[in-house]
Amino acid sequence: MQGWHRSGLVLLGCAALIVLVSRLHHTPHKRLAALARSEGTLVVYSVTDSAVARPLIDAFEARYGTRVDYREMNSMALHRRFLDDARRNAPVADVLWSSAMDLQVKLANDGHAATHLPPDAPQLPPWMGYQQQVWITSFEPVVFAYNRRLLPARDVPHTRMALRRLLQRQPARFHGRVASYDIERSAVGFNLLSQDVRVGRDEAWRLQRALADVRPSLHASSAAMLDELASGRTLLAYNVIGSYAATRAARDPQVGFIHPRDYTLVLGRLALIPRNAPHPHAARLWLDFMLSEAGQRLLARAPGTYSVRSFDGQVRDFDALSELLGNGFEPIFPARGLLIYLDDVKRKTLLARWRTLFARASD
Repeated sequence: MQGWHRSGLVLLGCAALIVLVSRLHHTPHKRLAALARSEGTLVVYSVTDSAVARPLIDAFEARYGTRVDYREMNSMALHRRFLDDARRNAPVADVLWSSAMDLQVKLANDGHAATHLPPDAPQLPPWMGYQQQVWITSFEPVVFAYNRRLLPARDVPHTRMALRRLLQRQPARFHGRVASYDIERSAVGFNLLSQDVRVGRDEAWRLQRALADVRPSLHASSAAMLDELASGRTLLAYNVIGSYAATRAARDPQVGFIHPRDYTLVLGRLALIPRNAPHPHAARLWLDFMLSEAGQRLLARAPGTYSVRSFDGQVRDFDALSELLGNGFEPIFPARGLLIYLDDVKRKTLLARWRTLFARASD
């Protein structure tokens, strides 16, 4: 919660600038919609489950008459696909929509993102955008998920220290029956570990050692972890994206999840428009729609997903999430600080330490 106050105060100074610049950098809505319709197609590379994105896509296509070519992939594949497209001078996506927050900020920092301000930028929280190039479209808490049938509620740990001690006390019970991210295959997993290290410091690495000692299964996505959890092959999954856990729990009574009390990381799904997007007007219209009241209401319908706008209790929003998590609320904002562990030396050091711990663990 303190991190939110610090970041909010720092970013409030940008609000006046946003008001001024937004008047200079957007095309009137009707003209933008007409130009997007003439382009005909919008290509979106995304990590967001297509079932979650479908209401947004359907509403956009119905409202603006522009077809959405939606291509779902995991966070690492999305990043590499975009860079490979750019190197080959091949047609690239019009929008990149990913929860790998650090990689999205890095793309902007490396000059790959176009500047765009939605027409109502002055009414949006100033922390929503990074350099007017990368925008938070929704927030999602990061949770512990568990199998309700195999792990009784009384045994579910509610802090990282409690999880570590549980694994250390009962290694045989949890041997091969915990799921976590493979941070070499998942950009989101890498970012979440770097955030754990930022917040938890040495305790984060003590937990990683305890996880490694029980030889967890390592996965590239939250969906894969939840599949294994629901099947009964694992008892608990660490650092699962909350929207996936909430969606699965809503249809499968065996899946449960908790928000850790020591701190709950809250990540944002970030959207950016590549500088050389083939359909730039459609891309801008899509981004405007995602951040509009209508788009935010559609996004917040998905279980475990929270709007970045405030809706006075009508919609799950940032304020409601802050109240839910209380002192454990640890939001991640798009900022240069996310680039720390993408520095070659720091990245290699973190990966090497993780590899040493998990050398024997595999799917």
